[in-house]
Amino acid sequence: QIGGEDFNLSRIEHKILRDMGEPRIHFAINCASVSCPSLRNEAYTAAKLDQQLNDQADYFLNQSGRNEINKDRIEISKIFRWFTKDFTQNGTLIEFLNQWAEPAIKEDAEIDYMDYNWQLNGVKGNT
Repeated sequence: QIGGEDFNLSRIEHKILRDMGEPRIHFAINCASVSCPSLRNEAYTAAKLDQQLNDQADYFLNQSGRNEINKDRIEISKIFRWFTKDFTQNGTLIEFLNQWAEPAIKEDAEIDYMDYNWQLNGVKGNT
């Protein structure tokens, strides 16, 4: 509790961070599953936050296995489906992705979503 209010990780993500209107936050938070964006090896700081979020977006979007980008067809993380509203606040999903996509995606590209691997990140073999 903080100030008499209950907080948990879900509330922080969905009612505080997402309400800030910053879609790149999805590349910074991590649920510890294989398909989640990678964790940074440094803390997020106010002085570097914009660059850190851009770096995370660029790395996640162009990381083979998490997203497959071609100009005519993309197969992307289900994060982009689950949180479409966040990514399309100021335009289309393709416009958002093209800020970092290599190569640039055509506006009429076919969009498919990858299966999401909820297995715990870093675990080898059966658990």
